[in-house]
Amino acid sequence: MCASDAEVGHTSMQSENKTTRRDSSLDMWPEDPSQARASCSLTKFISRQWGMWTFCYMDKVLKKGYQQGDDTHRLTSDDLFSVPKRMESETLVRQFQKHRDAMDSKHDSSKRLILILWNLGSKTFMPAGLCELVVVICQTMLPVLVRELLRVLEKNSTHTAILQEGL
Repeated sequence: MCASDAEVGHTSMQSENKTTRRDSSLDMWPEDPSQARASCSLTKFISRQWGMWTFCYMDKVLKKGYQQGDDTHRLTSDDLFSVPKRMESETLVRQFQKHRDAMDSKHDSSKRLILILWNLGSKTFMPAGLCELVVVICQTMLPVLVRELLRVLEKNSTHTAILQEGL
């Protein structure tokens, strides 16, 4: 379920001698693992998973951008989610260097780079790849299933009961 407008809290903060309104719910990335461990309720877990799969948490950002309407008002970094801790550049550089240092020198440099990038990115890209595989299978199978349905209907065109029941 998506967060309602009533759940969105606002705090004021000073920046460059002007007051801006910062939505406090944007301070933490919704998919951050530390948030996932915060509650144990099954319904909250399912709701969070649904929100992550449907990007429901982006509604408030998109709504604010839509409400601004014209080109004179644009979204700023204060209107967006903070970068997740695991995606901050310092964290990524540290992880990259850790994996690079752990690699032995028996691999050539290009293969080492591929292995390091695989170790860093596979947690994100494997689930996305599996989802894409399901989408491609469904998109491929739908025309095949429709063709088979049409073949069955054509084969049984003399039986009006099937056609009358279908209509």
